[in-house]
Amino acid sequence: MAKQLEKELTTQYGKTNKEENLFTAADFFMLRLPLFPLENFYELNKMDDYLTAIREYAREEKVREAILVSSPSLYAALPNLESDLTSRKTKQTLSSFIRYFLRMSTRATPYGLFAGVALGSLTDKTDILLGNCDYNQKRTRPDMEWLLAIIKGLEQRLYVVKQLKVQKNHASLQVGGRIELTLATEYGQIKRLDGMQKERISIRATEVVHNVFALTEHPILFEELIARLMELYPKAGEQKVTGLLWQLFSQEFLISELRPPLTVANPFDYVMGHLKLLDGVQEIYGELVYIQEMMKRYDELPIGNGIQAYQELIARMKAIEASDTPIQVDFHLASNKVCLHNGIGEEVAKAAECLWRLSFVQRGATHLRSYHKDFLERYGTSREVPVLELLSEEIGLGAPAGYMSPPSNRREIVSPLKYSDQREAIVMRKVVQAIATKKREVEITNDLLEQLDADPVNPKYAPDSLEMYVEVIASSQEAIDKGEYLLEVGPMPGSSKVGQSFGRFLDILGTEAIEKHEQVHKQVQGQFEDVIMVDAVYLPAAGRMANIMLHPSLSEYELAIGTNCSEKAKHPLLLEDIVVCATVEHLYLKSRTHGKKIIISSDNMLNFRNSPNVYRFLREVSFENIRNWQPFSWGNMEGSPYLPRVRYGRTILSPAVWKLTPSSLGMKENPKEDQLWYDAFSKWRMEWDVPRHVYMAFGDNRILLDLDNSYHIEEIRSELFKSKGIKFREKIGGLEKNWVNGPDGHFAMECVIPLIKQKHLVKMNPPVYRKNMVLSKEQYIKFPGSDWLFIKLYGGQQRQNEFIVEKIRTFADSMVQKGAADEWFFMRYLDPEHHIRLRFHGKPEKLIQEILPELYRWIQECQREGFIQRMVIDTYDREVERYGGPTMMANAERVFSKDSQTTVKLLGLLRYKQTNLPDYVLATISIIDIMTRYGLSFEQQFEWMEQVVKKDAHREEFRKWRKTLLTLADPRNDWQGLRSHPSGEEIREAFYLRTDALNIFWKLVSEGEQNKSLWSSKATILGSLIHLHCNRIFGVNREMEEKAMAFVRHTLHSQLHWRENVGVSI
Repeated sequence: MAKQLEKELTTQYGKTNKEENLFTAADFFMLRLPLFPLENFYELNKMDDYLTAIREYAREEKVREAILVSSPSLYAALPNLESDLTSRKTKQTLSSFIRYFLRMSTRATPYGLFAGVALGSLTDKTDILLGNCDYNQKRTRPDMEWLLAIIKGLEQRLYVVKQLKVQKNHASLQVGGRIELTLATEYGQIKRLDGMQKERISIRATEVVHNVFALTEHPILFEELIARLMELYPKAGEQKVTGLLWQLFSQEFLISELRPPLTVANPFDYVMGHLKLLDGVQEIYGELVYIQEMMKRYDELPIGNGIQAYQELIARMKAIEASDTPIQVDFHLASNKVCLHNGIGEEVAKAAECLWRLSFVQRGATHLRSYHKDFLERYGTSREVPVLELLSEEIGLGAPAGYMSPPSNRREIVSPLKYSDQREAIVMRKVVQAIATKKREVEITNDLLEQLDADPVNPKYAPDSLEMYVEVIASSQEAIDKGEYLLEVGPMPGSSKVGQSFGRFLDILGTEAIEKHEQVHKQVQGQFEDVIMVDAVYLPAAGRMANIMLHPSLSEYELAIGTNCSEKAKHPLLLEDIVVCATVEHLYLKSRTHGKKIIISSDNMLNFRNSPNVYRFLREVSFENIRNWQPFSWGNMEGSPYLPRVRYGRTILSPAVWKLTPSSLGMKENPKEDQLWYDAFSKWRMEWDVPRHVYMAFGDNRILLDLDNSYHIEEIRSELFKSKGIKFREKIGGLEKNWVNGPDGHFAMECVIPLIKQKHLVKMNPPVYRKNMVLSKEQYIKFPGSDWLFIKLYGGQQRQNEFIVEKIRTFADSMVQKGAADEWFFMRYLDPEHHIRLRFHGKPEKLIQEILPELYRWIQECQREGFIQRMVIDTYDREVERYGGPTMMANAERVFSKDSQTTVKLLGLLRYKQTNLPDYVLATISIIDIMTRYGLSFEQQFEWMEQVVKKDAHREEFRKWRKTLLTLADPRNDWQGLRSHPSGEEIREAFYLRTDALNIFWKLVSEGEQNKSLWSSKATILGSLIHLHCNRIFGVNREMEEKAMAFVRHTLHSQLHWRENVGVSI
């Protein structure tokens, strides 16, 4: 059923002209506009004396305040503009000012006072009514690096800390005899430490430290903590106890309630609320209250009237704590009404689906593929591994390759993602045609989309929500309502979750914006019965990064690393509660406390790939089963000197792009002769038909330029020889197509449109996750000297069957007969060398004293005969969870033992040519026996095989064995059909060796399922038993295992019709 459902969904998704889109737009959006209208750009370029006009703008108070907030150094250099242009300082100041002025006039991305935001609605009519820019509302917050420095200073005073509640830093992990702090925040002051962050901080894991951590599992007053610890250690004395606790606090093993949550609108208010209750801090508190009032007064001043207030404010703040930019400013647009026609939302939804379909087909992070494989090899699919333990180099796998905080010891060459050859060929043809015909646009029709997306991905792997940035290009609001518009996807096209672009602006967008996002969050959360959405943040060592991270929490579940959760969080999660699990396809996270899968995200746009390892890992694993969306890519043709515009419906997915390098102009370096530069650039522009108005893109930045303006061409020249390459993106539409206007003129605009996946299109059975399972290491780790002896026998693959049948069975059976062991089993492995894993169970002293001497002599004999090259005695990591839990494992190992004996007998029949049946046919019959002894009826066997095997797999090969298997693979009447075969009795006797063990194990599994004590599903356990059996027969050969499983499926399918036709009851 599962396979059929997936096929139906994929088929449905592949159809064109669908009635419903994969995504639907929310009923709100964010409007982003620059501070100044586009008239500044166009009118300025018409002036004969550009420099004089620039100087005039540089004297305007609005411009100067915006510069002051974003670049105090440029503000201080503005007087240089009045000097002669021959001065180097004047040239540098002019260049910087031109770029900043162009940005605040033509680019809508929020940055200080350069651009602002407003909340809008998608309705049946477009109506945007802007107010005078004097009514733009500023919002000022302290820079987080400055605020955290204040907190650090306060927390260096013992009398202050004694009044604060403290708790254990849950980013700590015990490794052997020491407790390590896996993440040091440095109070956000790493910049002052020359960027040198402490990578390893550890303390001895003594009894007293464990007691401290036990007392601080939940917040407790530091002074009370001293008293409680003195009760436990009365002889230690107050000075010694206080000294120990102060050391733990200073090293961040304990953190205080004064550290602000990053999931609140204003951490300053949070800190002030706590300081107000403390004694002995009146002086600093008074100063901070005054600064708070100064911020409010500054915010009340119109942009242009606040220069003096701003300067006084930062001077006052710097007097308390030195900082380059101690405050952070955003602003809300003055607007009376902001509405867009809801057809825009529908068009954006179509474009988003198109881009998703054109993105790389791979799900999750590529660099986690090998890590997932290593996880499966070490832990299997049933082990729940605490995330901090997993990322530890000493006791886990360590961080994945490429992780840098701290640097991972793992090394891996990750191949870049590639598009299909068919897609690359189509794209190359389109680019070549465009260059040859000087065509400016390529249209993606539904037919072309089908060709580019020839192998559709099931829509269940699409993001649950996303945000897309678009510019609406139209002549008027009325034109939009008539459908006469184009959309252009931004160069930075959006986010992978609704809320990430809105997060740090939610407080200025108002309560309606917060309520809208809460509704979306509940809508997405409501689609999952057994999954928790967690809002996670960490306190960064570079405190200024926290400015981007700030956002009011929208989730009941929060995870805060290195700081505190918001008071709004109903369910704060701790790192030690999070475990990592795996399916055969991907990793996932789970909360032990809640017994559910968790998805970690955050409503901010911070690039988490540069974050501490544990945070990055949590974020990446949360999207392991998601095929994300990307901006349109030309694939291998991205390096082309010209790329045409790409349009889908009304949406421009990518504008036309021209690429310029020094070599494009026949140059290696910046020429000294100006005319040489101008002539070469003009020739290139004419040759490639580059329009007058284009965006120059460099790094993450872009500015609108006029290529007829000599000052702008100088900016191109400067950037080209500095960056060695720049891109020009076409500007679509002139001033007449910038329809958003207000009292000050027409504005460049950008909308952030939230999109939500329509779940009813991709219905899935709710996932079932195991309940809380906690194992002590003694339950699954068996060292040499315990009741298990684990031996690895490395040798060639070709003689493994001979080795197993003639050597291993003889030696292992002899150890059981002598009483040195009570059971044994084997399996084959690759790590990457081929070897056989042999395990003995028995009394520890006998395993060591009796088997080891015999083993030494036997190994020498095997080496002389060429079976092995070396031997390793290792630790046995029992897959307890995979086989039902700790109460089931001993019986599972008994099945391993008896199945090993069964397999050796089957391999003996093959080796000595006592059967004419090939190994995959023997395996087919044997798998049916395992399922039968496991208690599955014929119907249950067939239903399970239908789910796990593709119906057409190995069908042609099966046909020649169909008639034989109809008879031989029928367990009825004590394998009557099998016994009629010349080697049938021997095969049946081999099966009998494991029958009792399988029957007992099945009974225990059934009881565990009934009383809900089973740690894995019956199907998972059965699949694991069959996988191990195939491993013993075929070795590490997945293809042969799949072939045997396919034969089982086809055999049962054939028997189903055969039994029905002959009228035999099933």
